[in-house]
Amino acid sequence: MSDPLHVTSVLLRRTTPDGTPEVLIGLKKTGFGAGLINSPGGKLEPGETPAQAAARELTEETSMTVDIADLIPAADVVFRFPDVPEWPDLRLYFFIATTFAGEPQESAEIAVTWTPENDIPYNQMWEDTQLWLPKALAGEFVTMDFTFAGRNKVAEYATVPPRSGSHATTSPNPSSSPKPNPSPNSSQGPSPSPSASASARPSPNTRPSRSPSPSASPNP
Repeated sequence: MSDPLHVTSVLLRRTTPDGTPEVLIGLKKTGFGAGLINSPGGKLEPGETPAQAAARELTEETSMTVDIADLIPAADVVFRFPDVPEWPDLRLYFFIATTFAGEPQESAEIAVTWTPENDIPYNQMWEDTQLWLPKALAGEFVTMDFTFAGRNKVAEYATVPPRSGSHATTSPNPSSSPKPNPSPNSSQGPSPSPSASASARPSPNTRPSRSPSPSASPNP
């Protein structure tokens, strides 16, 4: 079994003045996961750490910025696609950030929008997302393996011990409960608590069925 392609994704999280927790997600327009709702992300470049890649991808795809020190490790997830040999296995390093700067802008890659956490459209995301994102949002650091039947149908999954090199061992994921922001555009988001569906995966033929096309990852 070959080593998986390393990818990363970051979910921005905030609380509105009226106390509504929101996350920044959007429609992926190109690459893995095109046509699905996801969070910004992509593959690691040579020499990059997962956190460096997450910060870079966020800026490239949304024009927003985040300090690496403000990225909260939320999940380490491996995806395998034995029925699609042209797709690589993927290892996703997933972060959440509640402190950031800028206003989200649409890019050629993704059209993001602030979405209430209670309204996350899991039926329009990668099928695995509903099995791990809620745990991450609740403050649990998630380490899981998924095997797919075809492009976007979960066949098997399991929670596994932290992997070697997992960012869980160096920066645990704090439990969440977002704190209110002074204003909806504030650069301060909710209290750390991991989230959302890795932003770049194979581009699916059906929803919520995955259909990659090696460019992202979860999210390249």
